[in-house]
Amino acid sequence: MKAYPEQRILMIADNGTFHHTQKVEAYVHQHQDRLEIKWLRPCCSDLNDIERTWRRLKASHASNFLFNSLDELVENVRQGIEKLNTTVLSN
Repeated sequence: MKAYPEQRILMIADNGTFHHTQKVEAYVHQHQDRLEIKWLRPCCSDLNDIERTWRRLKASHASNFLFNSLDELVENVRQGIEKLNTTVLSN
C-alpha cells in the first residue's frame, strides 16, 4: 500500500489458511477501496508458481538426502535457492 499510494491494487493470492485470519480479513476490509484480492482455487498448485519452484527445490536439494544435522539441510536448501536465483536472474 505504501509503494503504490495513489493506485488501486489487485493481489492474486493462494487460499492458504494463513491468508484468511481475522487480522488479514480486517486489513482487506479496511482497505477495500484500494485493495482487491482474487483468490486462486484451493489446491491449485499448477497456478501457483511458487509451488512448482518449491517442488523443484525439494527434489534437487532436500528429498532423498541424508543430512547429519538440521543445519546441513538448511545450508543445502540455501544453496539450492541461490542456484535457482542465479538461473532466474541470468535468463
